Amino acid sequence: MTTRRYCAILFMATALACSACADGEGGVGVSNPTTTEPATVSAAPTEAPTSTTPPAAAAESSDEPIVYVVMGNSLLFSTPAVMYAYRDILQEDLGVEVDMRDHTVGGQATHHFLTQLRTNDRLRSDLAQADVVLLVVPNDEWKEPGYTIMGMDGRDPTICGGDDGLLCLRVAAANYNAMADEIFAELTALADPSETVIRVMDFQLFTPGEDDEAAVATLAPLWQESQEYVETVASRYGIPVAQVFDELMSPNGIGIPEEKGLVSSDGVHYTEVGTQLIAQMIRELGYEPVGVASNETVVISGMLDAPAEYINGEQWGEPIPGTGFAHARGTVIRSPITTLSDDRVNGDFAAVMDLDFFAGDDRMTGLIGMTSVTITNSRGTWEGTAAGTTTWTTADPEHMHNIHYTLLGTGDYEGLQFSFHTRGVDYPWTVTGTITAVEH
Repeated sequence: MTTRRYCAILFMATALACSACADGEGGVGVSNPTTTEPATVSAAPTEAPTSTTPPAAAAESSDEPIVYVVMGNSLLFSTPAVMYAYRDILQEDLGVEVDMRDHTVGGQATHHFLTQLRTNDRLRSDLAQADVVLLVVPNDEWKEPGYTIMGMDGRDPTICGGDDGLLCLRVAAANYNAMADEIFAELTALADPSETVIRVMDFQLFTPGEDDEAAVATLAPLWQESQEYVETVASRYGIPVAQVFDELMSPNGIGIPEEKGLVSSDGVHYTEVGTQLIAQMIRELGYEPVGVASNETVVISGMLDAPAEYINGEQWGEPIPGTGFAHARGTVIRSPITTLSDDRVNGDFAAVMDLDFFAGDDRMTGLIGMTSVTITNSRGTWEGTAAGTTTWTTADPEHMHNIHYTLLGTGDYEGLQFSFHTRGVDYPWTVTGTITAVEH
């Protein structure tokens, strides 16, 4: 991204927002109403706080509009729309015209959005030109396990699996967090956070009005953990977060008090008051770029070969299709890594892995947790954890593995983080990731 006359203002409201339900039903997924731009946006923004003083370069501009790219789902485009409210604030604060480029899509999952970031040429071109980006990261993959836990429409909560009956939710969370890691890496490669202002917005838990209170209380802590995970990922790039979850939810984190008047009757989308509140929260994060320079991020690629040593730990549980057991603890994996594109992350790989499987009618899904992961070479060690999933179906009876790793460096690698993702059926698995400078 090239430096512009305006201090680039990239607002990534990573609102991990629940995606639009295909049937228009409010719930763990977001419904997808028709987008209508309001003729006017009421409740005009208050005077800009000192911390949000626009860059001098913007004030000096006279003709050229700023490019404002909007990505997300119906939390941004549902009338009254946050994306329009924030556009009006930008025009007021910066005194310039705003060229808004809308890439919002209802009903998409996080992995679909990541695919768009990687393959949609128009989106990538707009991001390369952007001065402002407002993003809600969709999370439609939470919808079905959430509805299962709540027993909606006759669903059986017991099929979620796991000793505590929450395995399907933990699988959704692991996949979601892994995609969030990759989304941040991809976005900041397209829009340098040292030249642009990137902002993240987390968001509240969405549930239908008829939910069982105990089921909602079960969902809320897991969703809050994912919100906190996104904040952690954002901080690695020096990106602050507008904490909408804390602002909108009850003190116990379970629901949104009706008396606040921030969410409409569908229980999902924002009222005029809620819309203006959220736009102001993003505004109050300021306009100064504070992120980690992209030249401090190195993109990693390569392949991961089959383990040289695989030692089974404790295994138990009724065998299910695709595997000979239901649970495993303490499986040890060791293997040399020699083919990654940066030699700093090649070395002796070792991990301790736990597995939990659950079966559906025609598929098996397993939650992978690596409680200890290390890569060691002569210059230092990378240490951390990993989480992901393995899936198997009768239609495609080979395991597809998706695992995300987050490792911090020691020795010569002190102050660096190696985040990477492995994906594959048979070895070798594809490896993609980044080495990024982090603050300790």
